[in-house]
Amino acid sequence: MDIDELLQHYASPYYDPVKAHEYYMRTRELKGRRSTMKLNDEGKKVWAYTKNEITSEKKEKVKEELNKNSKANVSGLNLDTAKRLADAAVKKAGEMGVNVAVAVMDIHGNMILFNRMDDSVLAAIEVAPKKAYTSAALRIPSSEVLKGGFDKLVETMEGKIAAFGGGLPVRSNGIFLGALGVSGGTSEEDIKIAEYAVNAVFG
Repeated sequence: MDIDELLQHYASPYYDPVKAHEYYMRTRELKGRRSTMKLNDEGKKVWAYTKNEITSEKKEKVKEELNKNSKANVSGLNLDTAKRLADAAVKKAGEMGVNVAVAVMDIHGNMILFNRMDDSVLAAIEVAPKKAYTSAALRIPSSEVLKGGFDKLVETMEGKIAAFGGGLPVRSNGIFLGALGVSGGTSEEDIKIAEYAVNAVFG
C-alpha cells in the first residue's frame, strides 16, 4: 500500500486518529507487542496528516452540517420555515424596489403560506402559487419547464403550470422539501428574489 492509498484509508470520516492511538496504547501490551513509537518516514507522514489535517477537516464539516440543520427542518417545510422564506423574499424585493407575491408549498403542492406585498400587481396573486406548484410538481425551477421538454404538460394541466421564472424547488442536503414561487417583477427579478430567499434560509 503506497502513501496515497494509506492517506485515503485514514481520511475516512469514521476514522478518529486520537481514539485509534489510545486504543493501540491500551492493547499493545496485551498483544505482547513492543512500542512502535519510532515510525519510518512514510508512517510519520500518515500520522501527521491524520492528526493535524483530518481532525480539523472533520470539525469544519460537522460545524457546516450543524449550521445547515439549524437553519431548516430537513424533514420538510413547516410554517416557521415557510415564513422565513417569505420574509427573506419580501426583504430582497423591497431592496430591489419590486412589490411581489410569495407562495410556499410542500412536497405535494399544498399551500403552506401566501404573502402579498402592498401594491403588488393583481396578476401576481394568481401567478406566484402557480410558480410554486410548478416547482413542487416537477422539482425543477419554473424557468426550465420548456427547456426540459415539458411543453405538452403545460397544455395538459390546463393552466396549473407556469413556464417562466420565479418558481424554485427547495432542497436541503439533497432532500426535496417543497417549493417557493415569487411573482410581481420581471422573470429575472422574480428569479433573483426567489434564489436569495432559498439561499438565505438554507445556505
